[in-house]
Amino acid sequence: MPKTLNPVQDIVDLSGKQTQKAHTVILPLGLNFLNSVRKCAAEFDRKSKRLDILFLKAGVSMTASKLTKGGYEAQVGVNHMSPALLSQLVSPKVLETTSREPGADVRITVASSEAAHVFGPKTGRAQRTCRNAGNA
Repeated sequence: MPKTLNPVQDIVDLSGKQTQKAHTVILPLGLNFLNSVRKCAAEFDRKSKRLDILFLKAGVSMTASKLTKGGYEAQVGVNHMSPALLSQLVSPKVLETTSREPGADVRITVASSEAAHVFGPKTGRAQRTCRNAGNA
């Protein structure tokens, strides 16, 4: 989780200048713990009536054999599992927004980096190395 939300606020301020209709909600989220993702999604659901754009971009790479708080390998947990869970948890709000405004430009965007191609193992990764015993 960032120590301060100021860099995020700068992005919100910029988007507000570019479009008058933008209403952006800033919520703290720690991608290294799935319960943090669940808590963030629940708070978003309470605070927001709609979700037009969800942009998912997590980028942890070349970590020294770290695990998330739930026991998952850090890169798998932060870059894949947490964003997938967040997307799943807020999908009802996306569908709700689309059904209320059929012509709305509603979308979920997932971005990645070149690190996967440059540094990833050419033969893939064995699933058994992605999780140790522990609760998510």
